[in-house]
Amino acid sequence: AFMAHHDPLTGLPNRTLLLDRLTAFTRPGTRSRAEFAIAFLDLDGFKAVNDTLGHSAGDELLRQVAGRLQGALRDSDTISRIGGDEFVFLMADLQDAHEAHRVTTTLISVLERPFRVGTDDICVTGSVGVAFYPQDGLTADDLMRHADIAMYRAKREGRNRTCFFNPQIEQEQRDRHQLLHAIRKAVAAQEFRLAYQPKVNGRTGSLIGVEALLRWTLNGQPVPPAVFVPLAEEAGQMTALGQWVLRAACEQGRRWLESGHRLTVAVNVSASQFRDRAFIPGVQRTLTDTGFPPGLLELEVTEAVLMQDIRQVNQILKDLQHLGIRIALDDFGTGYSSLSYLHQL
Repeated sequence: AFMAHHDPLTGLPNRTLLLDRLTAFTRPGTRSRAEFAIAFLDLDGFKAVNDTLGHSAGDELLRQVAGRLQGALRDSDTISRIGGDEFVFLMADLQDAHEAHRVTTTLISVLERPFRVGTDDICVTGSVGVAFYPQDGLTADDLMRHADIAMYRAKREGRNRTCFFNPQIEQEQRDRHQLLHAIRKAVAAQEFRLAYQPKVNGRTGSLIGVEALLRWTLNGQPVPPAVFVPLAEEAGQMTALGQWVLRAACEQGRRWLESGHRLTVAVNVSASQFRDRAFIPGVQRTLTDTGFPPGLLELEVTEAVLMQDIRQVNQILKDLQHLGIRIALDDFGTGYSSLSYLHQL
């Protein structure tokens, strides 16, 4: 019975036991008028621990996290691990939302000190979403779903914080899922288009090049790139979309060249594209297929991408340089600007 209702890694109650207790709490006639809430906590950066240190280190980290969180709870609260790096807290007998915020702030704060795993000090944070009974849901399923939605909002707002559920967040979540679905369809149907921003010689006023800008219209309304580009990354569509952009821009550049206009064409490269092993062969194949001269192609890469893995980035840049392609550093100074890295690049 214990094994059926507890997580084997941490010894905490599992999803089955949590839902049993939540169902009992939400059963009509079994609660007083005092509020209770559930808090959904997801670790920030846990995947990187598994990827770099291995799953054994990840398991040990989860055990230590569970111990700290359990030690920070009030006597009336219950903590459970429902899978992966997700923990759910049942906070009983709350006086108001302020008390719930105090509890979740404490939970987040106990994660601030580094965790010692083997010979490594590991730093993780937590994003928390909170849903209250009865205003945010009358059933265990509704409360869990709404707390989960609020947690993802906390992640999008910068992580390491608490977000409380409200109906507007749920509607935004629905809109977000619909947009993700529309993006996948648009990529498959090639419904995007390119606009070309001119680059002009400031001294002579002559047109010397263009930058290809991705545009998308949905149901007759333009969708800002700041909205659909991050969602395309999240949906895993940015590599395919980036390949289409590169090919379309090179084809247009070749047509301009054939009509007597020798223009440099700049194309933005996404982080997922740049890290893809097929990126360099794909660029080379596109240039061959379109007949566009490599010397007229300029790839714009953001500072955030270039500062990630200096060795890998250097090799990619060398390969591009070998093809004769120009490189531009975009958004310099908006992130972690390492001048020593810049010098190496």
